[in-house]
Amino acid sequence: MKDAIYGRKMMADISMLDMEIIQETLDDGGPELLEEMKDMLDEEYAEQIESLKQAAEQSDSATISEIAHKFKGECVSLGFTALSEKCEEIEIKGKNNDLSDIGSLLGQMKNIYEQSISEIKDFVSAA
Repeated sequence: MKDAIYGRKMMADISMLDMEIIQETLDDGGPELLEEMKDMLDEEYAEQIESLKQAAEQSDSATISEIAHKFKGECVSLGFTALSEKCEEIEIKGKNNDLSDIGSLLGQMKNIYEQSISEIKDFVSAA
């Protein structure tokens, strides 16, 4: 299974996911655990993106920073590297009270999220 996963990594955008965490998840619980991990992120993302949008509409930089920080940690622990990096960028913007391009950043976050979920689905189906 390990060779199959690392072979798939070569075809995927390897910067989206932390392959060590993904491989550990597969080793610990197989594709079922990886699927659960994806489902957890799906649920959490929907909640967090809605909260971020509401905070952006209210120009609430402190809340944006707080939400992005929390979601960043969740993404790191699940192996979603690119998504955690985008969350960190949003968190810093919030801390600096710079919301000038928050809409664009949230759009980028959505794209990264969708690509990451697609990669996880590929790994689940290949495992």
